[in-house]
Amino acid sequence: MRVYFLKKAMTTLIICFVYFFTLSANADHLRDKSNEEAVAIHEFRVNTFHENFKTVLIEEYSKNSQPLKTSKHPSVSNLMESSDLLSVLYFDGKEIQINQTSDKFDEQKLIYSMSIAKSFVSVLVGHAICDGLIDYESEVIDFLPETRGSLFEKVGLRDLLNMTTGDREVFGGSSMRNYAYPILMQKQSIVELLRGKKGNLLANKNFFYSDINTDIVINMIDRVSPEGFAEYFSEKITKNAQFKGKVRFLIDRDNWLVGHGFMYADREDFLNFGRYIYSEWEKGGCLGRYLKNAYDNRVRTGKPGDDYQNYGAFFWFDKPRFPFFHLSMLGHGGQRVIVNLDNGAVLSVHSIRGNWDTFSLEKIMN
Repeated sequence: MRVYFLKKAMTTLIICFVYFFTLSANADHLRDKSNEEAVAIHEFRVNTFHENFKTVLIEEYSKNSQPLKTSKHPSVSNLMESSDLLSVLYFDGKEIQINQTSDKFDEQKLIYSMSIAKSFVSVLVGHAICDGLIDYESEVIDFLPETRGSLFEKVGLRDLLNMTTGDREVFGGSSMRNYAYPILMQKQSIVELLRGKKGNLLANKNFFYSDINTDIVINMIDRVSPEGFAEYFSEKITKNAQFKGKVRFLIDRDNWLVGHGFMYADREDFLNFGRYIYSEWEKGGCLGRYLKNAYDNRVRTGKPGDDYQNYGAFFWFDKPRFPFFHLSMLGHGGQRVIVNLDNGAVLSVHSIRGNWDTFSLEKIMN
């Protein structure tokens, strides 16, 4: 019995560390950890994290897909040898040019998305708009009656997608500390937290990167999906992007989906997702128009220098360094999918932490 409680206490400590320090899209709280600590946390994320939740598992498109041929690049090899860069896939618009993983990467396991998950939710929103199930004027209360009386009941879909709900002060300037941590570590339900939040949404709705927005949106999509979230995801993303692996989302204790991070998917399917986005952008159909609408209605992030200047519908836009039209999906610790909207090139990257030179990798796309 004593061994059981010691093991449980150790697990709780690890969970506390992993939950609290791994959720922000641009922070990297593992930077000062030892290599052993960083790898242990990575392995916990891959193998154990999701076991603390109920989950929904979406089946792959094809069980007979062939593995990609390994293609190495000198600069990627150097980065992997000197850092915690895990996986790099680069499609140049015509074929796979780089397919490389480090020895820390387990090819048999699904990899965590961090905040890249938000962009998957966005594409489902685009499909739901195209299917007439929801629109930009929709308010939270229209689909989630549990939110009645909460600060967010009258918030519209556009503000949720653009992170302009005015909730900065509600979360004390830190969505990670005051939203993600209670949901993931303290096991509060999303509805419970919504009902307990006091204060006022700001009239001046400047950009504030807030995880609650995606969790509200993914559950709105769950409610409007004709046969439920898993079937809708399978029909609209897994099938269209021809995913080779399964996809897993977490579920809270009230059976609300958690969409702001910690989606799990096969590494190749992050690349497939980027390629799918480009194909829809190019075709110019309804989903392509949704993506272009996201760009046209983007908001300023207020980020300095060479960082992403604008944001829209859970995508990042307008990084000055890139000499090409692009959209990006970012997650904590170096997770990213960058789509060149001029030629269809896609760079997909996973990392334990961002202790590697971003510029030397991203210039592969230039």
